[in-house]
Amino acid sequence: MAQPLSHLIDSHLFRMALFKWFDIIGIVLWIGALGFRLLVFRPSLKALRDPSIEERLRREEAAYTEPALRGLLVYLIVLHFITWVHQAEMMSGKPLSDILPVLPIVLTKTHFGSIWVIKLFLLLFLFILIRIRFRLRDPLLFGCGLFLCVTESLVGHPFTHGVAQGAVFSDWVHLTAVSIWIGGLLPLRRLASKGAVWMAPDRLALFLRTLIGTFSKWAIVAVALIVTTGSYNAFLFLDRHWIFDFNYGQVLLTKLLLAASAIGMGGVSRIYILPSLYRVERSAPELERRFSRLILIEVGLATVTLLLAALLTQTAPPPPPAQ
Repeated sequence: MAQPLSHLIDSHLFRMALFKWFDIIGIVLWIGALGFRLLVFRPSLKALRDPSIEERLRREEAAYTEPALRGLLVYLIVLHFITWVHQAEMMSGKPLSDILPVLPIVLTKTHFGSIWVIKLFLLLFLFILIRIRFRLRDPLLFGCGLFLCVTESLVGHPFTHGVAQGAVFSDWVHLTAVSIWIGGLLPLRRLASKGAVWMAPDRLALFLRTLIGTFSKWAIVAVALIVTTGSYNAFLFLDRHWIFDFNYGQVLLTKLLLAASAIGMGGVSRIYILPSLYRVERSAPELERRFSRLILIEVGLATVTLLLAALLTQTAPPPPPAQ
């Protein structure tokens, strides 16, 4: 007999899932913006061999990335404190007005609190580091940002279910790969759109070929890691019986279908848009517009997928059937 869907969307759990979703979105965008800068944008500039165009593109990229990184850190810090308060409310069962004495207990006596403190120090360190300019700042920011994914894995199913540490590592790789792929889509779209406004068609075609081609290679690696780690986690945590017998499994299947659709949108860009840029340079502006629309669809599908993933992280998988 299937569990009622209300089991998955209890009001407290659903609010916690929303906070988890907001948190994951912030982390994905943070890592994605830095990953795009380091892995895609900067290597792509070398193909242009035009210092004036390179400098303008650097300004365009910085105009998005720098405010985004600062704003996302403020967003994540504020959300971090809200999550702490909500966790105390859930654990105590008391109304919001009565949880003040519970707040320090949550931090000092629970696993959630230990990870919360570590993550807070990490966020504050990033908040300071991003205001300091030096040559290795961006790689250091990116490396520290990856530890944000570790904190997510340490409060998820891989840790709480007492599975071997390999599951925590797999979950971390999974979220990191999602961040590099999905988080890089918005800066990719923005930079392509900005370049289409002022670049000559031949230069635009060259730039888009390099930019989309480089991003696609990293996206393929990311998707391969997502599929591999997702399959491994499913092998550890899932049982075939409840994929069809429980609404939990149906939510999971919906998530997988949406993820596959998002991957399909990326495949269209790789298979159709990128080869077209080699054949017809004059059509580069029109191809850029089609590419931007595909990215919006891809981002929308991925956003809903992350919501379903956040919902599933707040609920335990159903038990196996009685033998």
